[in-house]
Amino acid sequence: MLFFQMPPGITEARVLWRRDQLPTGPDDPNAFQAKVTNTSLEIKGGWRLAAPSDGLAYFVSCYPLVRTGGTLTALPLGTGILARPVTQPHPVTQPHPGRTVTYTVTRSGWRRRTLRVQVVADGPLPALVLIARPGVLPPRTAGEGHVLARVPAAPLTQVPPTRERTLEVSLEGAQLPWGVRLFLAAQEASGGVAIRHPADDSLVVR
Repeated sequence: MLFFQMPPGITEARVLWRRDQLPTGPDDPNAFQAKVTNTSLEIKGGWRLAAPSDGLAYFVSCYPLVRTGGTLTALPLGTGILARPVTQPHPVTQPHPGRTVTYTVTRSGWRRRTLRVQVVADGPLPALVLIARPGVLPPRTAGEGHVLARVPAAPLTQVPPTRERTLEVSLEGAQLPWGVRLFLAAQEASGGVAIRHPADDSLVVR
């Protein structure tokens, strides 16, 4: 159970949580989220987030919500905590904790008809998927588009481990624009890996 008090005049808030790091903002595509109201906090005495089964922690951030012209908007300034279960009966070891993946998206080749994604990790590369969807908004979740390319995970026994990979996707015949984004593959979803995404404008292929 998490206990917090909203600022004066605020009646709703957006709560986001991740396993690997604090959410990067109120619209973090890699975070789970929920909306909490003042009324529910008062009735329930707080907000309940089920503890993870492995006994480790959640990184939790809370952002006030305001209504402007009928639109509900999250304020960019929030607060974050590290939430742990009351008990942790069995210690869990995670391989390569805190791995971070960064990537760039560019056009290359003749007539710039090749989409090139360069991926770099500070540890062994995890399994990744490049997701694309039509339009100028990059997908926020892996389910919002189709798989354009895959990055296989580096074998944990490989020395030295693979830390870089370049993906090239032909754009011949593609009906642009596309919004693209890199996500962890399903088997890596709780593997303690953080992805640093470029700005959304850099993720639009025109």
